[in-house]
Amino acid sequence: LTACEPRPPQKDRVVIFIHGYSVLGAGTNCNSAFGSLENSLRADGFTGNFVTIGFYDSDTNCDLNLRSIDSSISNSSSWKTLSKAFSRYVYDTYTANAVTVDVVGHSMGGLIARGAVQGSAAGESGFSGPLLVEDAVTLAAPHTGAAWYSSLCFWGQCSQLKPGAGDLDWLATVPNPQGIGGTDWTVVGSTADD
Repeated sequence: LTACEPRPPQKDRVVIFIHGYSVLGAGTNCNSAFGSLENSLRADGFTGNFVTIGFYDSDTNCDLNLRSIDSSISNSSSWKTLSKAFSRYVYDTYTANAVTVDVVGHSMGGLIARGAVQGSAAGESGFSGPLLVEDAVTLAAPHTGAAWYSSLCFWGQCSQLKPGAGDLDWLATVPNPQGIGGTDWTVVGSTADD
């Protein structure tokens, strides 16, 4: 087997950042969550637009809240429901206009990104059509579940982050979801993610 050569980086591409789970939907300040990463990318020569995505009612300093895409979203909406809204946002704003994007998802945000690419490629109900997502990076995303949630969570978003949760089982059916033209995935995590 030979490894494929990676595509050269496109530093002028739109990069979309999605934050992760917040206990009790306490909200996230997108500037605090992604500001230092955005600064590092700018210092490395990235020139494209950066877009931060929120979904809790108390999120602050985010460029877009997914509630503007789907008014039924609540603080306890599952990450799969958020994936559907995210896929529609990416499709309507970028893919429909032939604009390819890159995505960075932290923690549950990584599941939202992966679910959006997977559900849209499969044409599943509630998802958009296939997406133009070339590069996706997940940071500390619980792709197979967050084991420490097992004894703590029994409802809402938290319950769908546990190993064996239905939405995670759905995600596992496609280990390498692909957008239009292919999606390169980078998964970053460690035993010290906390």
